[in-house]
Amino acid sequence: MNNESAQSTGVGDVEVIRIVEWTGAFGPARELSVFVGDLLHSPVQILDPTCNSCFCLDAAQAAATRRRILERAADERELVVPAHFAGPGAVEVSRRDGSFTLGRRERW
Repeated sequence: MNNESAQSTGVGDVEVIRIVEWTGAFGPARELSVFVGDLLHSPVQILDPTCNSCFCLDAAQAAATRRRILERAADERELVVPAHFAGPGAVEVSRRDGSFTLGRRERW
């Protein structure tokens, strides 16, 4: 990565810094991904963003942030790259009937 490829944008009160390019990693139609770090500890939290873990010090803020990031991922067709799910890869998130659903898992 070089400094010229890093970009910073805002999502609500969260600053998003783009520092990694996934060129061709997930097929030709896939351009966006979001690394969620400690925001998600289990796939259950995608299905129910209000489900907190013992690591969520501010339960209300954690759930609101999870929902906001998942809404964006679903709307923008971003792959969600979790740090704590089993195995390497990313997952598609979509919305159906007001809830989030898990789509195809992309492994690398």
